Amino acid sequence: IRKAIRFQLSESPWEGTESMWENMSIDGMFKKIESFKNNTWIFFDIESTGLKPEKSQITEIAAIAVDPNMFRESSDIIGTFNMKSKFTQDTLDIIKQQEDMPEEEKEEWRKKNRMTVTDILSMTRHGVKGSDFEKSFKTDELSLIESFLDFVESYSNPMLVIQNADFDMPFTSTRYEKHGGDPERLLSVPVMDTKIIMKQFLIPMLKTLAGPPTDDRESQEMLKKLRKPGYHSVSQGVVSTAYGISADEWHNALADVKMMMEMLRRVMTSLEKGRGLDITSAQERRR
Repeated sequence: IRKAIRFQLSESPWEGTESMWENMSIDGMFKKIESFKNNTWIFFDIESTGLKPEKSQITEIAAIAVDPNMFRESSDIIGTFNMKSKFTQDTLDIIKQQEDMPEEEKEEWRKKNRMTVTDILSMTRHGVKGSDFEKSFKTDELSLIESFLDFVESYSNPMLVIQNADFDMPFTSTRYEKHGGDPERLLSVPVMDTKIIMKQFLIPMLKTLAGPPTDDRESQEMLKKLRKPGYHSVSQGVVSTAYGISADEWHNALADVKMMMEMLRRVMTSLEKGRGLDITSAQERRR
């Protein structure tokens, strides 16, 4: 739990923290990414029964390994991992408790917590059929995480590419440690966070190009698509939709990984327009 709190404060030990990209130009960003060309990029996503690893479990992990030297053109997929886990006893107890709630109580729960575990499992397509939960997932959570780590370690110089590493990394390491695993096995792998790249470079670039003297219409239109009350979103679903990438299968781990790959490809193409551009002012306004 302490680890999860520390990571949320952006003091995480992996290469992927926001501080790694601070005060960097778009040209510097491309140079930094170029330094990862000898890594195997492993796009990674988890699904879980909730947001708190001390109370919720991982139900699915998906990952796709690619050669970064071919990523912009074809992604050159060299390996795929996708596995679901059976429910822990804690999860089964929570499911039963929530399923047995009177409907009024269940609605009150949804008002406070947005979704029940059953709702989440339905959204993530974990084999839910009403209250008849799929029993065919035989892998336990520990074996699921270890199988994923075996997949990662089977490649030379692996680097994880994650949308919002401050969720997936501490959640996975906390669950692994809960089952007796060594979290350093995961935390020692470098990370590139796509959310931070969009936050630190894409949004500032669009704002810079959208304003005078450029008044770039394409950037103005993209900002409108990303606009939420009081901020511009770097959520994977919002950004993907803005680029015309289908988000129909969002919240299925493997579909999310594929969507992240295409999103990053489009973002990197957009950022090419910002080479040589001074985005410092827009970056400072985000802080």
